[in-house]
Amino acid sequence: MAEHSSKATAFDLIMSVGVGSFFLAAAGSKAWRMVAFIKVMAWLVPPAFQSTWLPFALALLVVGWEASIGILLISGRASRRGLLATGCTVIVFSGVLVVMLVQGGGPGCGCLGFGGSSPSAEAIRGLVRNAGLVVILMWLWKQAFSAAPVPRPSTQPVASEGSRAFTLIELLVCILVVGILISLAIPALRESRKAGARTRDASNMRQVEIGVSLYAGAYREAFPYLQSPGSPTTPAILDGVPLSNTSCFGAGAGFWANLVVPQFSPGLENAVQPDREAAERANESDGYPRHFLRSSIRMTFTAFARPEYWQPDADDSREASYTGTKTSDVAFPSNKGLHVNIATIVVATDAAPKATVAFADGAARAVSWEWTPEQVVQRPHGAGTTPWIVMATRDGLRGRDFP
Repeated sequence: MAEHSSKATAFDLIMSVGVGSFFLAAAGSKAWRMVAFIKVMAWLVPPAFQSTWLPFALALLVVGWEASIGILLISGRASRRGLLATGCTVIVFSGVLVVMLVQGGGPGCGCLGFGGSSPSAEAIRGLVRNAGLVVILMWLWKQAFSAAPVPRPSTQPVASEGSRAFTLIELLVCILVVGILISLAIPALRESRKAGARTRDASNMRQVEIGVSLYAGAYREAFPYLQSPGSPTTPAILDGVPLSNTSCFGAGAGFWANLVVPQFSPGLENAVQPDREAAERANESDGYPRHFLRSSIRMTFTAFARPEYWQPDADDSREASYTGTKTSDVAFPSNKGLHVNIATIVVATDAAPKATVAFADGAARAVSWEWTPEQVVQRPHGAGTTPWIVMATRDGLRGRDFP
């Protein structure tokens, strides 16, 4: 009888450890894919709270709850109340999965699921797993009632009330408080990280302007120029390769870095071309050599045509306008942007868009990415596709982008 009891106890412990390990693995999976799991929480809460800290706090609470239950079950100290809390958790999670399955259109977090599966398939697998967990928890619940200990006199001193351990509820309350504090600190940390990224981008842009200044010093104050003077329809030439699939102004704006980096700005390859694989694929698609730099730091179109060309009523057929420019053509160095990092353009719903711009005087900073129609002009041969400030400034290098 004692042997049977010990076997049952060992089996119960194995089952408890198994369920606890599952909960720990689920918590770890959600923590690893926290961004995806926060999207699930945002989908579940009312629309008014989707852009607040509530989805993050709920995601953190769920992860902490699952981890706590897992630790409790693995330790073998789960009481009947602990098993009841675990069962209620499985039932609540199953209800959420049913809601996601019935309503459809919800995001998938990939928690303990197979890669590439749909959200509905994840929900179905989750319900099957939860059904198995309910069966195991019912077994453990039954064993907890049938294995009630017989009271025996004890010679050991009873632990005082002041030395008792944390209960599960107290532990979860602590986790909730910590989660709320972290959720309050997250916006400040996010802004700090954004500020650090803007500072790094501005530093890279200043280095780019130094390289362009060194290039201009070596080539009689000229800005980098790949096009054929006087012929905007002739493809630009880079290392003997015609850029036939790129417009006149687009070639200068996107491929200028090949003349400056790394000769005059060593070590900035990753700054001007952060996604190397995407650039190489684009080069292959256009029939260009893979090593050509396609810069996300775009050079102003106005550096590739005379200032008089950048007027609404300018003559597009005047060949003399299509030529390189010099640093001396810039009338307001502190107000005219020469480069803009399109990778840093952030469009926000609650604030003005931002972009990192490098100016002709060597300064670089994040600016409000807004302008009026009167500040820009649309020109042919690639300059009309993106009538942005900095890129297609009225009056060209003699104009002003920012006050």
